[in-house]
Amino acid sequence: MELAPNLSDTVAEMQSILADQPTSFAHSIPLLPIANAAQVFRAQISYINFQNGKGIGFLTEYAQYYAPVNNHDLFYTFQGLTSDNKYWVSVILPVNAAYLQPTNNDFTVPADGIPVPQDINSPSFSTDMEAYYVAMVQKLNSTSPDAFLPTLNCMASFIQTLNVGD
Repeated sequence: MELAPNLSDTVAEMQSILADQPTSFAHSIPLLPIANAAQVFRAQISYINFQNGKGIGFLTEYAQYYAPVNNHDLFYTFQGLTSDNKYWVSVILPVNAAYLQPTNNDFTVPADGIPVPQDINSPSFSTDMEAYYVAMVQKLNSTSPDAFLPTLNCMASFIQTLNVGD
């Protein structure tokens, strides 16, 4: 805390999340390092213990606009604290799903994919994008953890081996 006193609220929020272990979030899950963008969604949320702490793992994307869910920007992250609350553990790993478009500007819809609304001039664009995110989070959540590349189970197993300290 001494090196970053402005993060005390973030640490307190993470401590609360880890104590209560909610399964849904109306707002962003704390993530370090801080990004100059918004957490677009949260999917495949799971709580994971590691050798000397615990945290929360999830799929997400960050953007400053209505970004389509895509294999270039999607990542898996684990955010946690050591048991003594001395260290914040942040793991960020790229992940892919076969049904996601390759990039944010490649609107090719792969098999079993969900097309992203493209008419930014439509008066319903914001509503359409919010509905797209709801559908995409449902799809991500219903996908087997082993269907992602790398698998979410593989990443969770790696995280469980961490032992962070002096």
